[in-house]
Amino acid sequence: MANLRNQVEFAATLTRELPNLSMSGVLELCRFLVRAEATLHRLSETAGNRELTLPELRREARLMTRVREAGARHGLGVTFNSDPRGAAIYLRLPSGRSNDWGGRGWAVP
Repeated sequence: MANLRNQVEFAATLTRELPNLSMSGVLELCRFLVRAEATLHRLSETAGNRELTLPELRREARLMTRVREAGARHGLGVTFNSDPRGAAIYLRLPSGRSNDWGGRGWAVP
């Protein structure tokens, strides 16, 4: 239930931060970012246990590029975190709001 609450809060935050984007556009962006975060988080956990294979490294690089491009399209900065103890993706919102203690940005749930 907490994960659903975090995802709803994330969608509401992006709706406020991106007023020119339609609701369906916000939901599409949220869906993409949440899935990308899950994949990058899983790859970070795997990298903590063993070396990533070449296909895994390529997948990680492609996904990071797609996330950066999606962020740039909507005026959002993107920071990646390879430590599996936290979120894998942080967005730098236009308002400067943050939901982490380090002030890196808004964590993608």
